[in-house]
Amino acid sequence: MGKEVKVYGFVRCANCKGIIHGVPRAHKLRKLSLSKKRVERIYGGYLCSKCTRETIKEKIRKEFKLV
Repeated sequence: MGKEVKVYGFVRCANCKGIIHGVPRAHKLRKLSLSKKRVERIYGGYLCSKCTRETIKEKIRKEFKLV
């Protein structure tokens, strides 16, 4: 009976559940500064780049349809 080791997964996108590239795995997050924990873009660390692109496109489309 040894010590159980936790297996940490990758940070996942909230929309498509894909892996967010550029964000370190969870076991390293405690040692990093806040700027290194997230990707430097809008919705960084929450949505992947593909979903971020689609979200921005949808917002722009809605904005111009209302005008």
